[in-house]
This record gives sequence, structure tokens and C-alpha cells, in this order.
Amino acid sequence: MVMHKHFYLVTLEKLTHKLYLDASRISVTGIVLLLFLLTNVRSQDHPGAGMVSIQFDDKTELRFYKDTFESDPVHVLKFFYDTAVYGYNIRSLAKHRVWLDPELLWLEYGRFLLRCEVASGDWYKVVVDKGAGTTLWLRHGESVGLIDWPMFLRSTSGVVRLRDHPQKIRATPSDSGKSIVYTGPDCFQVRRVQGDWIEIFTHELCADEHPGIRNPLQSGWIRWRRGALLLIEYFLAG
Repeated sequence: MVMHKHFYLVTLEKLTHKLYLDASRISVTGIVLLLFLLTNVRSQDHPGAGMVSIQFDDKTELRFYKDTFESDPVHVLKFFYDTAVYGYNIRSLAKHRVWLDPELLWLEYGRFLLRCEVASGDWYKVVVDKGAGTTLWLRHGESVGLIDWPMFLRSTSGVVRLRDHPQKIRATPSDSGKSIVYTGPDCFQVRRVQGDWIEIFTHELCADEHPGIRNPLQSGWIRWRRGALLLIEYFLAG
């Protein structure tokens, strides 16, 4: 993924430079791309059931358990309205950061996502530290809900193919589908999901920032997973 990440970092550097020079002139689309680059989410070998989304306010408390039969949580996140930032925050967040590194935590934009390995009844086994792969259990509730993979992939800001698992872009969602010649960098958005396949096209912001993409991909199909193996890296906007 070195080449892909370098491509995104170059784009990030350009947009950051524009923002520094004249914040009043940067476009809304530029800000969206900046957020999408800043919230790069690493791929996982076992995608699981989807993403658990937390809808929080100043009364939200999240209790994380080692197992579903445990009566006492190992960690509790308490949200509150922080007048210093005019928005919701988590009490003692710096302390919790020792064990908490979720898929996405962007408090000012109301985004909190945890990858779900297992959904069992009212319980979700979630990855609380994506780097270490640490998991805990979280109970389904009014502020805690599951987003399945098809819905989640359609909400991503961009996807790229994994270099460790190369695959061709196909004209149809099939391994026997005609391959499509595409020479530009991977910078795709998901149009739709069909089983283990996603229809992709070149993200317009990438084409705008990199004129070298002379032939943007209009439509093509790649596998997003093969069995339990995730074959893409995805990005999220704050």
C-alpha cells in the first residue's frame, strides 16, 4: 500500500497547503477530501459482521465487557457536553486512549465507529483497538447499532485495492468477467455492492487534484472480500 498511501499523502499536502494559505478560499469538496485522507482506516483480515455505530449525546454511557456473562464492565465511556469545544466529548479521553483506538472517532462530527467481529443476539464483539486487534463486548442499545458491510461500503469516502492481494478490475461482478485496462492510481468510490463485489469509479476529487489521471474509471467491479479476507482498504470522511 506504499504507493497508494504516497498518492493520498501528496493530495493531503496540497490541500493542507491551500488551507494554510487561504482558508476562506478552499472549497467544500477540498475540506471533505482532507477529512477523508485524515481518517484512513486500515484493512483487517477478518471483516466480521460490519460496523457498530454509536449515536451519542451528553447522557450516553458505553459499557465494555470482557465477555457477555460478565456482570461488571472493564471500561466505561461517559459522554458530556464540553463547553470548551461547544460539543460532545468523552470524560478522561486521554486515559481511555490507552486501550481505545476504534475505526473512527471524530467527536466534533458525531462519528464513532467500531468494527464488529461478531453479532450475537443483543451483543456485539467489537474491535476497540484496531492496531492491536483487541476486542470487547458491547450490548445493543438505543445509541448502539450495527451497520452491515454493504451499507457501510456505500458510505465510505474511498477504497483502494490491497497490493498484497492484487486483482484486476472487471467489467462485470465475476472472476471470469472481462478485465478493464486502468493505468491511474487507485482512488475509487463505491457505487453499489453485489455480494462480494463492489462497483467502483474514480473519485472526482482525485481527478481534480491530479490531472495525470487522464482516463478516470467510469465503472468497474472488484472483490471487496474473499470469504473472511478483506481485499480493499477503505477511507472515511469525518
